[in-house]
Amino acid sequence: RFYPDDAETFSIAALVAERQGNELLAKQQAQLALAINPDHVESNLILGTLDLKAGEIEAALQRAGSLSDEGERGVQLFQLNALVKTMDINRIAPYIESLIVQRPEDSELYLGLAGQYAQFDQVAAGRDVMRRLLETAEDPKAHEDAYLSYVAQYQGPEAALAALDELRAKAPDRLDLDVLKATALLALESQGKGDREETFKL
Repeated sequence: RFYPDDAETFSIAALVAERQGNELLAKQQAQLALAINPDHVESNLILGTLDLKAGEIEAALQRAGSLSDEGERGVQLFQLNALVKTMDINRIAPYIESLIVQRPEDSELYLGLAGQYAQFDQVAAGRDVMRRLLETAEDPKAHEDAYLSYVAQYQGPEAALAALDELRAKAPDRLDLDVLKATALLALESQGKGDREETFKL
């Protein structure tokens, strides 16, 4: 049933059109929704998505930033994706940090930020983020593999072994870390010098 005074009606039509690749119709339907309710989140995000497809990153960010419900996760995800497209770590990192303040229990935010730092050759900063995850996580052990793998991938196997030793020093009674160290050393000894970084997995 069609409800001509309901923004949701036009927003759904806009979403369907956008997914079908009819960007002109999607834009028209979203604008009709916003004529009824200028703060309609989904319609604003559809227009923002169209802005991104057209390469209008700043316009998309401005639209998302103007929404009254900026704390809504869909809006936050959209803003983050748009910021990533700017290829500017000085804009990406502070935004992810603001999300971490809001949701410190969300490990994916830490991992995502560390990955962004690595992409922009700021590996040390990414490693610091991974350390913070270990320090703040409810179950730090669940993220140790990710931390050590990050160090091994971006700083090399020797750095990963040093990082493992740091973990062992903080928990000298953990036999699993001792076993992991022995296993890693055996793996390194069995590999040729040229491909150690590729095969070093903790």
